Amino acid sequence: MASTFLGLTIASSGLTAANAGINVTANNISNRNTTGYSRQVVTQQAFKPIRVYARYGTMGAGVTVTGIDQIRDSYYDHKYWKNQGSLGEHSLKNYYMGQIEELYFSEIKSSGFTTYYSNFTAALETLYTNPADISKRNAVIQSAQTLASYFNDTATSLDAYQDDTNLQISVMVDRINSAAKNIAALNKQIQTLELNGATANELRDQRANIVDELSKYVGVTVLEKVSDTGSSSYSVKICNQTLVEGQICNTLYIKTRTGEELRHDEDVEGLYDIVWSNGMSFGTYNENLTGMIKGYIDIRDGNNQELTHHPIEDAEGLKYKGIPYYKVQTNLFVKEYAREFNKIQMQGQNFNEESTARIPFFSLTTMTTEKVQEQADALYNLYKAADGTTVEIQNADGSTTKWSKGDVDGCKNVDEWIEEKALEFAKEQHPTLLETDLKDGDNLKEKYMEEYLYGIDYDKVLEYAKKQHPDIAENDLLKDPKADRIVKEEYLDEYRYKYLHNADYQQKAVAYAVKNQILGVTTKEDCYNPDGTVKDDVIDAYMDATRESADMAGYMIMVDFISDQMTAGNMCVNEELILDNNKVATTGYLYDGVDSQDLIQEMVKLADKRFMINGTAEEFMESLVAVSAIDSDAEKALETNYENISHAIENQRLSISGVDEDEEAANLVRYQHAYNLAAKCISVMAEIYDKLINETAV
Repeated sequence: MASTFLGLTIASSGLTAANAGINVTANNISNRNTTGYSRQVVTQQAFKPIRVYARYGTMGAGVTVTGIDQIRDSYYDHKYWKNQGSLGEHSLKNYYMGQIEELYFSEIKSSGFTTYYSNFTAALETLYTNPADISKRNAVIQSAQTLASYFNDTATSLDAYQDDTNLQISVMVDRINSAAKNIAALNKQIQTLELNGATANELRDQRANIVDELSKYVGVTVLEKVSDTGSSSYSVKICNQTLVEGQICNTLYIKTRTGEELRHDEDVEGLYDIVWSNGMSFGTYNENLTGMIKGYIDIRDGNNQELTHHPIEDAEGLKYKGIPYYKVQTNLFVKEYAREFNKIQMQGQNFNEESTARIPFFSLTTMTTEKVQEQADALYNLYKAADGTTVEIQNADGSTTKWSKGDVDGCKNVDEWIEEKALEFAKEQHPTLLETDLKDGDNLKEKYMEEYLYGIDYDKVLEYAKKQHPDIAENDLLKDPKADRIVKEEYLDEYRYKYLHNADYQQKAVAYAVKNQILGVTTKEDCYNPDGTVKDDVIDAYMDATRESADMAGYMIMVDFISDQMTAGNMCVNEELILDNNKVATTGYLYDGVDSQDLIQEMVKLADKRFMINGTAEEFMESLVAVSAIDSDAEKALETNYENISHAIENQRLSISGVDEDEEAANLVRYQHAYNLAAKCISVMAEIYDKLINETAV
């Protein structure tokens, strides 16, 4: 027979279970807006029935609460964590690529490359109309300064962004380490509580929140195993390496790159590598790495893989076009453009009929023109020195490099360059002749080489001859009217004499001969014929010095030295030209007059010359602008996609673990009814016991 008071015990268990349900429901409602909170439910079951000595055998003994469980689906957690890694990575890339596109390659604000480059080209075209105009010369220099400043600002900004991403990598490492320590500490608390039979739902929510945040910093893989004894093992891996294993965590630290660890010559100093505290490699460039740290690394180090200066293993991640890629491409542009422009400037004359072979147009902010000339002279002397000779050369960044004669010989092919320029000049002068007619075998014929070196423009010669001899038919002025337009020798001599034998030119020739002690000359008197005219060999020597640029090898070495040392950050207009715009070479043959503009014409034509990898200078930079725009749009689209996925997964998680107000309200009413009914049972049982005990005197 069952105990007389069994009914009271059963009702009391119902009251306790209903009270637990109300409390849990109240807790859920209270945490409705708590980030990461997972709703909880009371798990209850019928108490073990008791055996009674009656025909029905056993009787229920009430209800027991077996636990307060957390409602959470690990499937959606893992989906969320995986997506967060990709979202973190591409949100960072979208931000920085947007900066590169809008701030440094922007054409919208009328402050981008195309604007400045067009202004410079327009200033050159204006100068072409009047080379002697000082204001037009100043306009060219000012527009060139603006173009150089644009590249300086671009380089400074890219350096700043690289430095910023490097600092953020350090911040990411600190956050990852902090998260790892917190997860390990929570693992210990959770295991201690649960081994003693308690629940640790709130602690589990805290741990999941930390992993939510960690998964945005770096892609994670989470695994939890529960043993037969009830203990759990919770591990977190990043990039296939263990970050947390139970109560033990591994940490990362940053190491400053030095020497052979450097990736690119263009990098700012002090960039970090990431390593494990136990000395193991982190796998910085592992293609499986995701998260914000991956975004920072790709932006900081991404160089489209092909441009890696110091080859490294496991470099799949470097396929990305990050800051180094844009640095290298921009530097390539300024190097090649300055090289081509300086070639033109340095083969001319200033208004004093002095060679500009040592006066570049574009130079280096970190070296004076005198210092540049000093290094170029050292390389030229090395060029002429015996095999085995070496020399220390100062670089634009202040470091020094040891050069050998072989280094100079291998990169300076002066004869080829002269031949190429002379052939181009000959084709312009003799459009009716084939290239085979201009050459003797593989080399240009001597007379055409002389035409180039002495700057003889036959159109100008013919024009001069026609003015001097209006009574002579044009065909009679030419050697062979059917073949080309070369004037006869006597008319050519008249043309040359007009410019080479004027008083000003003669004085300069005499001064040159006396200064350099050539042809046995020691005094001015040694330079004159008995009739008072300057000797032809003195004039020829001066003409050779100014026209032929006898130091052609040195000139080319200086052009190449400036180009090799130049970057977007140190490009500038030569200070000498800013102080004296007469030193801008508008012509290679000033004896044709101050309005001669053959070199200005070459400078203008440079805009259409396809000397860059992808075509002209403007096309090269426009392609770089296009690449930045395409990459920025791609990152923007990826970030939007991963954000949408994140919202979808979060909604799926909330549909399971989130607190629903209507559902909790219904639960509250349900548990309230259960509590009231249990209380009613106790009230009924109290009446029964009162009747039984007090009125029957049992």
